[in-house]
Amino acid sequence: GLNLHLLQQKYLSYVPIFGRALLEMGTQKEDFVSLSQHISCKTGGIKTGQFASSIMDVKDATAWMLLRGKVTMERTPDLLEILSDILLNAEFDNRQRFKQILLQEKAKQEQKIIPSGHLIVNSRIRAHLNESDWIMEKMTGLSYFFFLRELEKKIDSDWGSVLTCLQEMWAILLNRS
Repeated sequence: GLNLHLLQQKYLSYVPIFGRALLEMGTQKEDFVSLSQHISCKTGGIKTGQFASSIMDVKDATAWMLLRGKVTMERTPDLLEILSDILLNAEFDNRQRFKQILLQEKAKQEQKIIPSGHLIVNSRIRAHLNESDWIMEKMTGLSYFFFLRELEKKIDSDWGSVLTCLQEMWAILLNRS
């Protein structure tokens, strides 16, 4: 898990797409196609997810981006090797690939709006009540959908600033100190 409380607020909406980029853009050792094949061949899959929760009697919530992988016991070293490569050697500079990931993510979010409208409204209301719900709304709610729409425009007009955000997030979240 990567502690999201290390990030500034401006990065929160980037978290889900950043997680996908870690897994789907490739590394210094493998391009995105060979990385995907490597993951499929050696594991039962690797996914990212976000988690935020209030803590009883504590002001701040806890917030994490989680990487989850499935393997048999014999394949555990393979999973750990892949996760190490993804976390330590991530490459974010493929603009076209990032835009593909973004468009898929935006389409997924659009498909959720009508059938899950009541959940979206609930999320927006709860975001005003506590930090953990506010964080989740920024990463999965309507705010996230609006963020994706703006990010699509920004990729075309100012790719350098998008790339800088991804690289800064990577440096912050994977800082040993």
